[in-house]
Amino acid sequence: MDFWSPTRRSLLTYVPAAVGLADLTDTVRAARTVDTSEGWPKFQYDNRRTGSSVLTDAPGPQLAESWSLNVGQEVRQIRIANGAVFANGYAVDADTGEGMWSGTIDAFHDGRIYAATDGDDYRDTVSQIDPETGDIEWSVTLDMAETESISRLLGDGESILVAVSKDGARTTGSVRSLSIETRSQQWVRDRVSVGSEFAAADGSVYFADYAGDLSLHCLDIADGSTNWNTETATVDIGTPTVRGNTVFLPNSDADLMAFGAELGTKKWEFNTPDDGFGSPAATDEYVVCGLGEGMFCLSHDMDINWEFQVDADWAPVGGAAIVDDTVYFGARDGNFYVLDLHSGEELSRFETGSEIVGPPAVAHDTVYFGTEDGTLYALTGQPNQPPQAAFSYSPQNPRVDTEVTFDAGESTDDRSIEEYSWQIGDTNHVPETGETISKVFETPGARAVELTVTDDQGASDTTSKRLEVVRDNQVPTAAISYSPTEPTVGETVTFDGTASSDPDGTIATYEWDIDQRSDSGYHVDGPTADYAFEQPGEKAVKLRVVDDDGLEAVAEETPTVVEERVRLDFAGVKTNVAPGEEAVLSLGIVNFLPNDDVTVQLLVEAPSEISVSGGADDDSGPGQYTAVETVPPASQSSIRVRLEAVEPGEFRIRGSAIWYAGDDDEDIEQYSDTVTVRAQSSGPTDGGDTEGPASGSGADDSSSLTAPGFGVLGALAGLGGGVALRTLRRTAREETTEE
Repeated sequence: MDFWSPTRRSLLTYVPAAVGLADLTDTVRAARTVDTSEGWPKFQYDNRRTGSSVLTDAPGPQLAESWSLNVGQEVRQIRIANGAVFANGYAVDADTGEGMWSGTIDAFHDGRIYAATDGDDYRDTVSQIDPETGDIEWSVTLDMAETESISRLLGDGESILVAVSKDGARTTGSVRSLSIETRSQQWVRDRVSVGSEFAAADGSVYFADYAGDLSLHCLDIADGSTNWNTETATVDIGTPTVRGNTVFLPNSDADLMAFGAELGTKKWEFNTPDDGFGSPAATDEYVVCGLGEGMFCLSHDMDINWEFQVDADWAPVGGAAIVDDTVYFGARDGNFYVLDLHSGEELSRFETGSEIVGPPAVAHDTVYFGTEDGTLYALTGQPNQPPQAAFSYSPQNPRVDTEVTFDAGESTDDRSIEEYSWQIGDTNHVPETGETISKVFETPGARAVELTVTDDQGASDTTSKRLEVVRDNQVPTAAISYSPTEPTVGETVTFDGTASSDPDGTIATYEWDIDQRSDSGYHVDGPTADYAFEQPGEKAVKLRVVDDDGLEAVAEETPTVVEERVRLDFAGVKTNVAPGEEAVLSLGIVNFLPNDDVTVQLLVEAPSEISVSGGADDDSGPGQYTAVETVPPASQSSIRVRLEAVEPGEFRIRGSAIWYAGDDDEDIEQYSDTVTVRAQSSGPTDGGDTEGPASGSGADDSSSLTAPGFGVLGALAGLGGGVALRTLRRTAREETTEE
């Protein structure tokens, strides 16, 4: 949501914001129920500008957006008090982000707001404002020249310190003290120019003085006299931070200086090669300051505790806040970071998409900060999530007397894992600890390994694995199978090595030598390989397997490649006959396979005018004939068929065959052809009684009814059973009819 931007005059009315409220008084009164000690009432928390609190809980480290609100301009200073967040002249509810009211807010002190107001062009009046009602309780107009204007306010004790600049310049001005009780001016210190926020501690006020040579100036709050004024010899300096007896001061050269709080003596100067700085935050032990592109944590004696560099190029960090050993800060890379104070470890980050230039404020388990595009963010800590235990071990197949390393680095947590506890084997043993451990097993067998991880909040998670310890590495076994087992030239053969095994591990690689070239070596990778041979003959095929420990084994097979597997030829031996004379047909069978028998079934169908017969054991009858022949490897045979035409005519006889190799009666192939028989009343025939060569079992006994995989008339089951048979018969009749 966006606020209405009031004019300078309208700020004094402290009107409710254009969004979020119907009753200003009730809202502010409800906000006052929050203890102000839980807030962050000043810029950098307190008058010392320490940026460090022990009175509030540290949110996170995992942060999520509670709400965000656009307040119109770059946000550099945030104050939290009375349940409200004050930024850029707006007050919003700290819990919900709803607008409460708008008005000038220069300081918060003892439960009251102080603002510099009035004047057409210059602010010359200090007003005390009741945060419950928004009413101005009193106003004091200072005796100032027309060209002077109030630039900063700080409440300290019973006084309001007022910085006055002249004509907007940084080189001339004054510091004044205004009594809250009497509302009168107590003292004026001229010829000073306050160029930073005030820091006050132990009766003194510190500030960057731009009148003359740039210096760190310390005044006595009681009377405005100078306690000390130390030149800094730099172009620009920031707001001082006072912790103990030390004043920490950053400068534009990305350096951090330390001065004695009592005398202003320079103690040390920490130099970096970059430019730019943020506001320091200090505890009794450390000072944390953004310098250039890094966040530095130093001891009060300038020892470096840690350094955190922002990833992006030229991303100077803003000011820091420290709560409960946690460091919060934003950077110009658009990220808001959460670090561990003692180690500098990044605990989390939140991305905004806009540069973050000012220090954050922390209160009510929430961190507040603003961005360059005018967005005010409120981030809250997320409940602790238990860790997730995970581990790996190496080698994957451990052997006896070999060191095994167990690594829990895969375990995760939203915060940090504090403890890794390992239980290996017998639970009576004392658990081992550490993110990584090593173990040597002296005997083979199964081992149960259990890991328990515990995070910094006491939450834990356990996981376990079972590993098998084996003896010294054993050689793998290579195995080859291939299909088809008796391939033909040009036919794709699939070689399969997946039956290879390793008794104590896994097969890591498969390499094939198939192409019959002596110079190519193992040229195909993978558990399977496809190859088509271009020439017939015996082919040497090798498979080399390597296991996960580097041992290898080789297997070799020698498939025989043939020109073709089986050749069938249905032809006429005697086809020109007289009516009543016997015609002879033959199915020639050549088995080229070197290792397998071939089983062939022939079905002959003829028109009704033809009587078909065969050998004594064949199945024949009117219009049909069937026989089975088994041909040994690398041999040939035939099936003879005898026919008789009862009347003259020309008849087409169809012969259909199915066959399979070896015992594989599921892999059936088909063959079909026709022969024409002519029965003439007179005239010469085509060969007399010559019938050609007989089959291997005799001219009249060349068929068998007991071949594997077939029954009489049932061999066509592989083609669809009776349906196929009927189809063949119908085709024969149709062709006869056509003729």
